Amino acid sequence: PVEFKVLAAGKPAVGATVVLHPVGAAPDGGHVPVGRVGDDGTVRISTFGRDDGAPPGDYAVTVRWFEETRRGEEGTVLGPDRLKGKHGNPAAKAARRVSVKKEANRLPPLEL
Repeated sequence: PVEFKVLAAGKPAVGATVVLHPVGAAPDGGHVPVGRVGDDGTVRISTFGRDDGAPPGDYAVTVRWFEETRRGEEGTVLGPDRLKGKHGNPAAKAARRVSVKKEANRLPPLEL
């Protein structure tokens, strides 16, 4: 399992999407670990099943936090990224890097 908090200006980035991009070869057939930030700011990463974590390895972290513009019969319509793409490029020099081990991983908070 992999979990950590995602904060923007010290407050939970509720609803933001976090993706762990493998650095180097993608483990386990190219599945990409993802998670959504909860009400308390915690993101729990899922790869193959809910909250199962990520395969061991090194990852670049991206975060996209879209505004909801409206909800309707067709579903939720997303607006612009509140972070203006600043944390959306895994190849950027400023992209946060994390290492996932075989055991449970509680990583330090990510401050945006």
